Amino acid sequence: MDKNAKMTDSKSTDIDYFYLMLKNWKTIFLSCLFFLLLGLSFIFFSPKLHTAKATFSVALKNEINTAYGIYELKTINPINYLTVIEQNQFKDNVLEKTGNQSESGVSFEVEEEKLAFDPKSTDLAPPNKFDLIVTGTDKEKLVEISSVVLSTFLESADNNFKKDIYNKFSSELKIKIDNLQFDIQIKEKLIADLNEALDKNTKITSEKSGINELYDNRLINSLEGGERGLIISMMLNGEKGSQYYYKSVISHEEVQLKALTTDLGRQKLLLSKLIESNENGTLSNLFNLPFSSNYYLLTSPEVKQISSFSSNLKRILIFVFIGFFISTSVVLVRSYYVLKSK
Repeated sequence: MDKNAKMTDSKSTDIDYFYLMLKNWKTIFLSCLFFLLLGLSFIFFSPKLHTAKATFSVALKNEINTAYGIYELKTINPINYLTVIEQNQFKDNVLEKTGNQSESGVSFEVEEEKLAFDPKSTDLAPPNKFDLIVTGTDKEKLVEISSVVLSTFLESADNNFKKDIYNKFSSELKIKIDNLQFDIQIKEKLIADLNEALDKNTKITSEKSGINELYDNRLINSLEGGERGLIISMMLNGEKGSQYYYKSVISHEEVQLKALTTDLGRQKLLLSKLIESNENGTLSNLFNLPFSSNYYLLTSPEVKQISSFSSNLKRILIFVFIGFFISTSVVLVRSYYVLKSK
């Protein structure tokens, strides 16, 4: 068979296939219509997506003043804390609390307020207004889920801050207590040495050379201007001045020891109260927590149905295409085997 004959047969075959499709147009049309109705039924009976939108405000401050000191926040942009809401673990926890573990297609999203700012300005103010959008098919439960999302987040954020604040101040108090105990030991040793020297009735001369040496003495160096002058004047009184010197220094050191002991007792009391509050779960009574004290619900969750015209149209077109593909394939394959059998 020459080349022209082959081209003629190929064209005839193409015309035959096209003719077969035209000849069986009713079958193809009915198949497409069936799949069109099937797609419409799927869209009609499938659950509709709804959203529950709640708006709230959070304005964080740089630091928290407490009786234990100042706690500085690592960041004052609330969105850095709110991102936890979109995590799967958080979503599973909320659905478990509300008894909706079997719900599929539920999602949480946080949108921050769009701020208009001067591009030339270097000061970027963090947003303080946010929208919580909960998406799901059961519109009756979305309001409850939205409320639980916010309460769970606040509880979680507060617990994280309480844990961090507790760790910070408890460690600082333990360091202060260790330092005070060390200072008290040094003071007690110094007072013991002074009492021992006083019992031996140590004499200190009032010569010029002796006075110069006193300026390097650890007792004199521990005193300040007016007190140092008073002690040196006592030493100029001869033998009794030496006793006055030791008695005065001992009294001075005992006063300082008393102050250190009082401060140590105060720090221990603060630490014990902090530990007790942590064990009892009452740390919120000691600290002004950032989110609890700066959170405001502006609008309650509002449920709306999601407009899905474009997505539904795509689904219908896909169903019709599947129907067209299956019907044409069946018609062409069947006709091919019929012709082949002849």
